[in-house]
Amino acid sequence: MQLFALSLLALAVAERQVEEANYDDGHVRLATFNATGLALLKQGVQLPMVKPTRSFLQEEANESIVVNVPAAWKYRLKIVQKLGEGGFGEVFKAKAACATTDAYVALKHIMRTDSTSMREVEALRKMNGVSDYCIASTGAPDKVVDQRGLWLMTPFMNRGDLHTIVGECRVDYNCNRGWHYKWNKIGTSQAWIWALMYQAMKGVQALHSHGMVHMDLKLDNVMVNCQLVRGSKRCYAAVIDLGLVCTKTDCSWGGTPGYMAPEVWLNDVGRPASDVFSLGVMLYRVTYTQLPPFRGDQNGQRTRAYNAHTDRNIPSRESRTPIDDLIVAMLETDPRRRIKLSDAMNQLKNIIRATTHDKPVLDMLRKSPAQLGAETPMPSCLFDARDFGGLDLEDKPFAREYCVDKPSKAIGMLRCGLCIGCNQCCKCRVIRNKEKVKEHFRMSICK
Repeated sequence: MQLFALSLLALAVAERQVEEANYDDGHVRLATFNATGLALLKQGVQLPMVKPTRSFLQEEANESIVVNVPAAWKYRLKIVQKLGEGGFGEVFKAKAACATTDAYVALKHIMRTDSTSMREVEALRKMNGVSDYCIASTGAPDKVVDQRGLWLMTPFMNRGDLHTIVGECRVDYNCNRGWHYKWNKIGTSQAWIWALMYQAMKGVQALHSHGMVHMDLKLDNVMVNCQLVRGSKRCYAAVIDLGLVCTKTDCSWGGTPGYMAPEVWLNDVGRPASDVFSLGVMLYRVTYTQLPPFRGDQNGQRTRAYNAHTDRNIPSRESRTPIDDLIVAMLETDPRRRIKLSDAMNQLKNIIRATTHDKPVLDMLRKSPAQLGAETPMPSCLFDARDFGGLDLEDKPFAREYCVDKPSKAIGMLRCGLCIGCNQCCKCRVIRNKEKVKEHFRMSICK
């Protein structure tokens, strides 16, 4: 028995050593922690700091997936691939079975239905029609709760996330050489990567303009979509995963060590400046071949002691270029002295313009995804809410906030499902993926 216990201890130590070694490997995905997890880390408790390395995007799309969509979507969607998983639940790629052409959405399955999950739903709905560069819910209904948990429908971004794109450069010897990545060695350009970062900043700016802070910005949480236009790929980026989104007055402690701002480690949360620091880490990751020195920080000490001016991965003051100066300004440890997001965006835009004359890249700075031709159209059948089959929509008074016209009483049987003793069924039009669609919900009085 003692030998067995010693063997388990040796295995745990070995796994921990492997994980610590992986901190210096830019391929691994860092884990997100809530308040409980961060408190344990600060107390010195050893927790897994990286996510499983399995990449679902690299697997065959026709792998057998036996997951049924919720009843409200059963005639419209079919799950074809798992895109990822974590402590929150899973993300799937689903085909629009109701469409005449191939079209896909992403389904996020959250196994819990607590206030944090509902906060994400609210944030996704608030971002409908606000910005192309911040993900929003789509479909009608865009959210379903069943016995398995909460399901959210969002657009599917077909190019994967920035973490995957950076990984493609890291595994290429010619791209991953010298001080900066040589993106041209894998058929793209540094300016293109920076343009994606600029678009991500626009998405974060949209969140901030609506009083929200993301709190978990990282390469994993920026997705890219591309379409072929006259033989040329046109792409755009969007910020995703609003699970930790909060406001200045209602914000929980959480984030991803290695991307978290120094003040967040001290539970000083809800500052837009904290998002700027995380964006600075991301800009660092897409620019320099070396990883930040606070990578793998388990208790915040290295992040709080960090000084970008003395970072050996960043050129010295006399040798810096404008992009180096911008990264230093975004990684200022004092949030009061950190560069403002709007100023960072203007500087990055000027850097890109001075770096390239490539029209498709410059168009990414001034044209919308629709104007670029980079956006994937959503099938209209996903906004048809008439196939609930008696599914009860429950009382949803919060839906009234998102009405763009006056709520009125719904006419017809089972518009809100079968429910005895519930409030009456009401209807109004809401914005779903830039479209005005009919939404049904229950209220005591439809007004």
